[in-house]
Amino acid sequence: MVSVMGDEIDIRAEQARLKSLTMRELHDEHVRVVGWRHTTSNRSTLTRRILWHLRYGPLSAETIARAREIASQVLVKEIAPPGWPGVAEMPVPVEPPRDPRLPMPGTTLTRKFRGEVIEVLVLEHAFQWRGETYPSLSAVATAICGSHVNGFHFFRLGKKKERA
Repeated sequence: MVSVMGDEIDIRAEQARLKSLTMRELHDEHVRVVGWRHTTSNRSTLTRRILWHLRYGPLSAETIARAREIASQVLVKEIAPPGWPGVAEMPVPVEPPRDPRLPMPGTTLTRKFRGEVIEVLVLEHAFQWRGETYPSLSAVATAICGSHVNGFHFFRLGKKKERA
């Protein structure tokens, strides 16, 4: 039951009452006051919506019509066109720096493993072994060993330099 003082709603008493409700009861109260079931499971959101509706009531038909009229006149764009005033230019994506432990593309990494000589070709953004292309050294090392192995350790390519 809504707490009323004269013609005004006692918002503090209502807030305390809503705080004591379970989430199911709070959802039911939202349906009763607002007229539809909200999908949120956030207690604070439901409470604020109910309290706002109790204090100010629903929007008038004129207000809703005016809001729709304004919205229909607005050009909505997700990304501003190039050169749009007041909007910074979109940054050009930059490739992350190449790991300094990796040899230059075209290099062949050689390692003896279980009596077999392993040769892996370093490509620009991948690695090739036995005609197959792998996205990382670890993927190559895993294919060779049959279980996960750090590619830098497997090919003995040294430690990453510490950042200052």
